[in-house]
Amino acid sequence: MLSLVKEEPMPKLTDSQLIVLSKAAGRDDGVAVVPRGMGKAAAGKIGSSLVARKLMREIQSKAGMPIWREDNGTNVSLVITRAGRDAIGVGDGMNASDLSSDRLQAGAGDRDALQGGWRIA
Repeated sequence: MLSLVKEEPMPKLTDSQLIVLSKAAGRDDGVAVVPRGMGKAAAGKIGSSLVARKLMREIQSKAGMPIWREDNGTNVSLVITRAGRDAIGVGDGMNASDLSSDRLQAGAGDRDALQGGWRIA
């Protein structure tokens, strides 16, 4: 028998935010990489939004780390947080490749269903 179980609602995320979070979750170090073709202004807006929502955190970049932005001569990287992993349904012991490809490649309508907060139990 199927029953509906109410889960904590996932925060509403844009396609770009979902891409950044899922790519970061897929990396061993959890560091975000600016998607190809994304401009500095868009990257800044997305990054600041994810940090404000505590889905990512800023750290000073170390050698070899992808750089998200520069702040007064200091390179800054974004690292996915536990809340960020929870927002896309990836546990701490998982990475994005552990999710079904359907979920990561969901279209806008599917994304709204994924973020609705309901699952079949």
